[in-house]
Amino acid sequence: MSVSTAMNPSSPNIAVVVPAYNCEALIEETLLSIAAQTLPAAEVWIVNDGSKDGTAAVVSRFIQSRKGWHLLTKDNGGVSSTRNAGVQAAGCEWIAFVDSDDLWSNDHLACLMQNAKESGAEIIVSGVEVFEESVDNIIGSFYLEKSEINGFPKNLFFRNNIVPSAILMRRNLFHQLGGFDEQLTIGEDWDLWLLAFSQGIKFHFTQKSTVLYRRHAANATSNMDKTLLGIIQCLEKNLMRKQMFPNEIKKQVSLCYRRLGNAAALNNRQKSGQYFRAAIASRPNHPLNYIAYLIHTLHAMALYRWASRLWLSLRLAMQKK
Repeated sequence: MSVSTAMNPSSPNIAVVVPAYNCEALIEETLLSIAAQTLPAAEVWIVNDGSKDGTAAVVSRFIQSRKGWHLLTKDNGGVSSTRNAGVQAAGCEWIAFVDSDDLWSNDHLACLMQNAKESGAEIIVSGVEVFEESVDNIIGSFYLEKSEINGFPKNLFFRNNIVPSAILMRRNLFHQLGGFDEQLTIGEDWDLWLLAFSQGIKFHFTQKSTVLYRRHAANATSNMDKTLLGIIQCLEKNLMRKQMFPNEIKKQVSLCYRRLGNAAALNNRQKSGQYFRAAIASRPNHPLNYIAYLIHTLHAMALYRWASRLWLSLRLAMQKK
């Protein structure tokens, strides 16, 4: 692991951590949005996760004359290890994350810090707007409505609507929680928020969107099976923590297995059956799981009978010849 730094002698307060992997085309725009903050970060750690393109060169040029900006280069290990390495290197009281393809409005850090002071919370979450291609093309939003905030954290078990680029949290809390789980390939951020909740950590939501989340082919989920299995792994891990809402966790796990069963039904009947049985095991009192498995079984029997009749017809036809 190597570090290129430009030190800022001022007293540190907020450190920004940017995980970077093969993002030479987009990262400079992200760095510009960090540099434009009305409340400047004392430290900015761009962690290059073994990129094979020109990411390191782009970052090196950008930070050359900027105090407090650092380039840390490590072997490829995934986004969790990359974020963890950045926090480990940082020396500030607060940590803010931003992915290398996301953008901040220029008052993002100021808004988060103001809300931290007013609320006394240790994790502050901003709203997020989602865009494609251009920031003028907003296609959605990613934040908690007031009704959802009232239901927090129970609704966090139904969907992860907190993105890392929207977070400000105390560095010592991050270390206390153990950072992002490097064994999880999907849902590592969700897992951390659930862990924080399980330990009674206070969250605060700003109700203002100051993050622009870029949606493009590179960050789109291309393998739904992998995504659902990753979600199950994350949720089952939290079930072992004896969370306050075990029924909500089991409901989500059961739903994921049922979706996997439906997806596999056409191409892999055996795997489909395994997923439906797993759905039943995770939530044995839910009738939909049994109905789905029954439909799967009856469909499989019908296909078997149809295939058997077809095979017999073909054999008879061949014998007549």
